[in-house]
Amino acid sequence: MTEFDRERHIQYFLMNLKKLPRDYIALDSNRLTLVHFSVQSLELLNFFDTNADFDKNQIIEWIYHLQKKSLNGFRGGTSEETSHDFPHLAMTYSALSSLITLGDDLERIDKKKITSYLKQLQKKDGSFSCVEFGSETDMRFLYCAVAISYMLNDLSGINLESAFSYIQSCLSYEGGFSLIPMQESHGGSTFCAVASLKLMGQLERFFEVNVDSKNNLVQWCLSRQIEGLQGRTNKLEDTCYSFWIGASLNILDDAHELLDKCALDDFVHDCQTSLGGFSKLRGGGNSYPDLLHSFYSLCWLSISSSSCSSEEKSEYSFKLKALNAPLGLPDSQNLKSYLGTRYN
Repeated sequence: MTEFDRERHIQYFLMNLKKLPRDYIALDSNRLTLVHFSVQSLELLNFFDTNADFDKNQIIEWIYHLQKKSLNGFRGGTSEETSHDFPHLAMTYSALSSLITLGDDLERIDKKKITSYLKQLQKKDGSFSCVEFGSETDMRFLYCAVAISYMLNDLSGINLESAFSYIQSCLSYEGGFSLIPMQESHGGSTFCAVASLKLMGQLERFFEVNVDSKNNLVQWCLSRQIEGLQGRTNKLEDTCYSFWIGASLNILDDAHELLDKCALDDFVHDCQTSLGGFSKLRGGGNSYPDLLHSFYSLCWLSISSSSCSSEEKSEYSFKLKALNAPLGLPDSQNLKSYLGTRYN
């Protein structure tokens, strides 16, 4: 197993906060998500706790610069704002979660306007679109809406029964959840479904209504392991699914303990690159990292290490913060303080 290189990973995320490689040009409209990956990764690595002089306020102000003038959400990048540039659900999730992790009090957020906007985005079948007009609708944006509402402590912007029904309609014969009804099970959409039900307080009810679905879901998730985890049947193992599948199992009564965690940890460690960060596939130190796979690799390692006894913990275990799996965020003191009595 490749040794965990915390300092190299920290430098990788700091570098991307300052200047993105040219390969990210195509993701300019999603820049806020890239900042989210970097901020949360640095928090997992305990960087902010050990570098009190780091200027977090600069990032906070940059994020608020992307808040729409209508105050009902955030856009994803700094390109010219146009009349059809609507607030985006995924960008609003990234903004709120990053602000909370950085210690902002969200006093500049108009929670009622965001909640009202969510009502406009929910469709008759219970799903959500990511923007107001001309958008695809699927499980990803339902999760974003639920997570946003949970962070704002206001679920009134969601028709919970419709959302419950939509999640139910995406339960596949394989045992997992699909992005839209009548499609194949997928690791990412499975996490979005399970985490949404958990945050809505509807997870146990779902399994009561859908008899045997919990056992089938756990079995489907466990069957995704090769050494690493694949996202769909007959696909390659991929580091990001260590989180999507691993976190889903973690939410399901710590069922991630049924995985071969040693094999999965080895796979993720072997995807570290010489530049810092993690690659999608195992390829040794010559592989190239990306922010998404780097963040979700750390998320899995956090889940894995948090469930170890002190005797079992490897060197990296003491360097990673615990993870709030349903929100997909580090268990920072800022998150605990913000959620207060809702913290779970």
